[in-house]
Amino acid sequence: MKRSVFLLCILVMSVMMFAACGSDDDGVVADGDTDSVTDGDQGEDGDDDGDAEQADGDQAEELCPDWVGAPDIEVDDTRRKFAVNLFHYNLQYVAGGLKGFGQGAHDDWFDYDEIETEDMIITRGFDPIVAIYEEHPQWHATFEMQGLMIDAIRERHSELHQRLRDLVEAGTIEIQSWHYSDQLFLAYPASNQEWSIRINDRAWQTACIPRGQGVFTQEGQFGEGMIPMMQRDDWALGAYDYGLYAINMFNTFCGEHLPSLPWYNWRDMTIFIAGRDVDDEASGISTRWTYFDDGELLATGYANPYLGDYFKVSESSIAKYVEEMEELEAEGYAHLTLREYKAHLEAINVDKPDIPAILDGSWQAHETGDFFRWMGDRGTTAAIEYDNGVLTKNYRTQNQINAAELALVYYEEDKGQQQEMRDKLDFAKRELLLAQVSDSTGWNPWKGEIEYSLNHAEEALIESASVIDGIIEGLGWEHIRVELKSGEVSKDMIMAEAPEPTDAPFELEIVAENRDVTTEWFKLGEKSKQVRITFGKTSVAEESGMTPVSVAFPFESDVISYSPALSEEEVVSYPRSQFPQVVEEGADKTTYARDFMHLPLANGLLKVGEDKWLIKNMFQIHLAPRIPMNTKAEGSDKVVYMDNTMRDTDSVTWLFYCYEGSQEEALAFANGVNTFATYQK
Repeated sequence: MKRSVFLLCILVMSVMMFAACGSDDDGVVADGDTDSVTDGDQGEDGDDDGDAEQADGDQAEELCPDWVGAPDIEVDDTRRKFAVNLFHYNLQYVAGGLKGFGQGAHDDWFDYDEIETEDMIITRGFDPIVAIYEEHPQWHATFEMQGLMIDAIRERHSELHQRLRDLVEAGTIEIQSWHYSDQLFLAYPASNQEWSIRINDRAWQTACIPRGQGVFTQEGQFGEGMIPMMQRDDWALGAYDYGLYAINMFNTFCGEHLPSLPWYNWRDMTIFIAGRDVDDEASGISTRWTYFDDGELLATGYANPYLGDYFKVSESSIAKYVEEMEELEAEGYAHLTLREYKAHLEAINVDKPDIPAILDGSWQAHETGDFFRWMGDRGTTAAIEYDNGVLTKNYRTQNQINAAELALVYYEEDKGQQQEMRDKLDFAKRELLLAQVSDSTGWNPWKGEIEYSLNHAEEALIESASVIDGIIEGLGWEHIRVELKSGEVSKDMIMAEAPEPTDAPFELEIVAENRDVTTEWFKLGEKSKQVRITFGKTSVAEESGMTPVSVAFPFESDVISYSPALSEEEVVSYPRSQFPQVVEEGADKTTYARDFMHLPLANGLLKVGEDKWLIKNMFQIHLAPRIPMNTKAEGSDKVVYMDNTMRDTDSVTWLFYCYEGSQEEALAFANGVNTFATYQK
């Protein structure tokens, strides 16, 4: 009996900490799958050809004969008091469902399979919030959700689907949607996000609901490489025209001391600092954020879906929110969608300064180490995490899908359109997007979420491999070789020569307690050296089942130079000195010191010295390195790759390249071994 009570207490405490995006005074953001069907031809993925995109537009009319666009906005340019919000929804909050989550303790509380868990989120966490705005149509709101969720609503909750359509058509609700699955999308090449946007737009077309033109994303991910993709006008539902950057990321990168402004400019894109109230004397604008958090939490009194039966509608929480909205309305604040808010600022002609430089970031950067929480660090639960295993499998899978797509284009030039193969690739892409969900490597993933990613990636591998095998057979070839950069397809296998062993150019600092470590250096041409670091199984297992390891490389650069995610063919550089270096504490302000941060490095490239570059091979290691920001901090001369989730029973090899050459040469090399790596079979 005591053991049961103890387990129950531990379970409840764990669940309360299990919120998919943690908690913060500034707000929270979440994380979860459905068997919804993505139909239609996605063969134009990655194709910038205007004719292909016109076909998408035709499909919208075919899919939804009564399609309507976003309604016109009525602007009152005398208004200066605004109230806005953003309800972030995540159908994959518990990716794969709750069955087994209790691990033998009160399993009946968590007796929800994948579909049942999703429906619980929709009926308990979403429907009550929709009802608020039906009952108060003068209040407008902004929702954000993945296309997977609108598919589930359309397929299984038809009455709610129609109610939502009515609110959007009336202009009461704006729905943002950047990805089909709540992916850790800044960890993967741009092609993956292109697939996601196209499949996502298809979901909204099928639902007959126009998606908004704003962008907020899972885990608050944002980086400048997103902006060129947002600005493209070849998406089926049009370009995106504003982005939301989370308050906690802004405070961490730029400092809380900076004044709050209504909006900013970043690469010719409008940016709002989500969750940050504004009182701007210059323009007279007063803005209040009434909600910026996981939408599921407001409806349930800040319970989250991991609580199973205890994730219930809270009438008191909803009533409190309604009361606060009424108070603001009485004070003269207009409750607007962010789209409407943007239109008012444009009409008033409010000054829009450039945003301070910000690197690829994610939710609560001061607490999570930016991307480290999702790419190398472990949470507080007893579940055995597997970050590098999940991330590298996803990376290998996307490489194979890219190769299969190029091979299919080549094959169809001679054989004509192969619809069955196209359908298989569409399925593989969707499966991979599900596999890339952030939860499986995030805050506190449990066994079911890790298996969710690994299983969906395996399905994507199987389907894309069957396409490649079919092409090989149809062409009568024994092998196939696909150059991802040029698109060239041939039957010639090119076997690389064994690299020449060489001396180490510098000493590595390796920490791997209770593991045998082997380090080998090889020469690859005149400008590159490769190092292979092999960690053996542990001789003494830790209680967690995960013995941390780390490798430190010299870091001699005064700037942070890397390729922003989704923009892997460019390099940006920012002086380390421009980021907050010290903590300033006063009566009303704090500037966070950024001793270190962790970047996802979606093509693996990082400058470490004058014409010196370190490149991870992402088929072997896809973790977020610790990069020194504070030039005076201890360890500011090292860049460190760490894995706190390496399983004691695994023997793992990491592979890096040390490249000496110009930025252009290093960029081409990094993309050649990662983003556009040659595929052979």
